Amino acid sequence: QLYFFFFKQKTAYEMLRSLVGSEMCIRDRIQEVIQAIKENRLIEAFGAGTAVTISPVSQICYQGVDYPININEELHAGELSYELSQKIFAIQYGKLNHPWSIVLE
Repeated sequence: QLYFFFFKQKTAYEMLRSLVGSEMCIRDRIQEVIQAIKENRLIEAFGAGTAVTISPVSQICYQGVDYPININEELHAGELSYELSQKIFAIQYGKLNHPWSIVLE
């Protein structure tokens, strides 16, 4: 199984280690991503921005060809990216204690 990040975001990557029960890969070359889609190995794709924003990707267009990526229509995201974003929001809003977040009163 392959999980794809568009950007290397250290915080999101470190958090994913605790959420993913299988191998996780970061790919920078679009050709590798397209090959994984064609081989039905790409499970989910999302971008992780500087502000730890998780942006699900439902389609990649490369050289004029659209490559769809499955997402959960109810969540508007893949299950992993949804779980990751919920965990990040919980930390950001002080609902989940985490070493990367200090709750100020």
